[in-house]
Amino acid sequence: MRNRADRGLSSAVRPVHRCKILIGLAVTVLSGRPLLAQYWISLGLGSGSLDVSCQQCGGSVRQGGTSLDARIGGAVSAKVRLGAEILRWNSSTANPSAALSDLTVNAFVHPWGESGAFLEVGLGECSYVRSVTVAATGFGVTLGVGYDITVARGVAMTPMALVVWGAPGSLKDNQQFTVAQALSTTLLDVGLNASFSFPGKRR
Repeated sequence: MRNRADRGLSSAVRPVHRCKILIGLAVTVLSGRPLLAQYWISLGLGSGSLDVSCQQCGGSVRQGGTSLDARIGGAVSAKVRLGAEILRWNSSTANPSAALSDLTVNAFVHPWGESGAFLEVGLGECSYVRSVTVAATGFGVTLGVGYDITVARGVAMTPMALVVWGAPGSLKDNQQFTVAQALSTTLLDVGLNASFSFPGKRR
């Protein structure tokens, strides 16, 4: 039987491998096209409020915290970009400490063409961990809006507002006892990203 340290390490490593898989899937889809208008990468910082509810909670609990996110992908047309995103939110309080990870494949739609405004929708995996519990993992959905403000060729500052909903399922402690069932999380997050784009190449 693995000890607590082993289980904690396993819980921390699994999201990294899943992120690699999601990014690999996105790149595979993108690379199948003969021409991509752009490749891009985006890195950001934010602040968010997480609401958590469960079957035994008797109501919801909300915590504030900070977030980091990274996106990578490519433009398949003037109005549509596809990519993979990883977002990590950590509570600002130590008691109880909590963290949320969201790994998704996303579509970014520019409905007004040349305008920098865009809409974001993503589907994937949501993982939640609190204090000394093992991470609970389930389905996740991301919805967002943003605006690319060009500051130099191929460089933009991108303010973002996101709603990240997840259904991580059951939360267990390090002894595998269930401490919360039917877990549901909703993150409201506002942040600023630095986005970098690169011209596509013909194959």
